[in-house]
Amino acid sequence: MTRIAYRPAPALEPWAVEVSGGVLTVVGRWQVDLARVERVRFAQQRFGQNVMRRLDLTVAGEVQTLGLTLPAAALPDDADAAAHRVVMQAVIAGLMDVRPDVDVEIGAPGGARTLLFGLGVLALVSGVGIVALGAGQDRMADVAVPAGLLLVLGAGLGWTGRPGRPVPQVGLSECAEVVARLDRV
Repeated sequence: MTRIAYRPAPALEPWAVEVSGGVLTVVGRWQVDLARVERVRFAQQRFGQNVMRRLDLTVAGEVQTLGLTLPAAALPDDADAAAHRVVMQAVIAGLMDVRPDVDVEIGAPGGARTLLFGLGVLALVSGVGIVALGAGQDRMADVAVPAGLLLVLGAGLGWTGRPGRPVPQVGLSECAEVVARLDRV
């Protein structure tokens, strides 16, 4: 049995997490029979100066998340990040025992991808607008850099978050390797 406590976010109380006999329990909150897991997703994202990680487990259409949000400056030495890694590794090991056939989707869930796409479109439109306004006033040299940056940013975000883009998937063993390498310098 693995029993770990970690604080999922600085403002939250610590969670006690147990992985034993193919069952994941977040004490006092929820429990998941790993043999019934239909879908697994791992994502790590940076938002300004913060890092958000999550391992989502879907059972009977309901998503349970083992998440962690913390300041990026706390890595790689943060005790909660280390405990969260241990929990994710224990869950992945448990899944390898009872559901070795399940693949892990890598990346942000649908809502975050849609947001990325929307921001990309907004940046593209803004870049085109800056070019249109600057070109009409014979100020292309002044607007070339900001417009170019917006166009490149918009194209990158739009392409990354485009609707219908296949979600990358890896096996459990590859996901375990990714988790083991988190925060290593």
